[in-house]
Amino acid sequence: MDCLASIPTGQVLRQQFNRDFTRMAASTIGMPEGGVHIGYVNNDMTGIFTNLTPSSSGYTDPPNQNVPVFNPATGRIWFTSPAGTGSVDPDLGSGSSKIESPASSQGTESGNQHAEIFYFTPDGKLPIGLGTGAYNIYSLDGKTEVDYSINYRVGDEGKVDNSTPLVELSAGAETCWPKWFMTSSTFLCLPTDRTQIFKMTISADRRRIVQTALLPRTRQPVSDVVANPDGTEVAFVSSVTGTPALYTVSTAGGSSPEKVADLGTEAGRPIDWIP
Repeated sequence: MDCLASIPTGQVLRQQFNRDFTRMAASTIGMPEGGVHIGYVNNDMTGIFTNLTPSSSGYTDPPNQNVPVFNPATGRIWFTSPAGTGSVDPDLGSGSSKIESPASSQGTESGNQHAEIFYFTPDGKLPIGLGTGAYNIYSLDGKTEVDYSINYRVGDEGKVDNSTPLVELSAGAETCWPKWFMTSSTFLCLPTDRTQIFKMTISADRRRIVQTALLPRTRQPVSDVVANPDGTEVAFVSSVTGTPALYTVSTAGGSSPEKVADLGTEAGRPIDWIP
């Protein structure tokens, strides 16, 4: 069974769950008829998977539905499939499954639909990431969007597109992937090798971003990065000393991380994924 909870953005991680966190979207290859099925797992410690993929009939390929996420507005679980992007109502079951956007309208051949990672804008109206190559995060108040593909663009939520001016980065800034906002004007960003944590500060006019490195330079990747509620500290897991441990570091920059506790081998495995 699989889920997308390791994707490094608050929107994707949150949309693995329904509104009250009682269900987690998941996919599995463990069904008797084969193929990939989507559904949900109840968050009640039973681990029971409820299948929401319709059964195939006749001489056809087994089902191939994947990448399930909850739409935050409708509560339906969306997914990708060879037929296109679809959705299903978890309360009504597999009979409510339907294709929302056929593969032909997404510029792919029906038999070659690529299961891209995607998620929704906070209002649930716009799926993001369906082959666009863009990577988006939203501020906690839902008013600011950061879009990253090759360059950064910053604007009002849901209104960032190719016409939005590119943002100038501070001198010497490194390429990194946005994770999530800490405050209305700052967000966390990780490089592809996950060996650094950057604080990104957006200027008042949204035309410039100042990048601040929070860690000393090492070759050791970090994982499980999260900021405290007021954005003054970041917690993360690292095995820089050979033993996985939980650390905290100030977001002001220029200070050394402080070890909070040793965690053991299992807790220290990297779970963050960066495209």
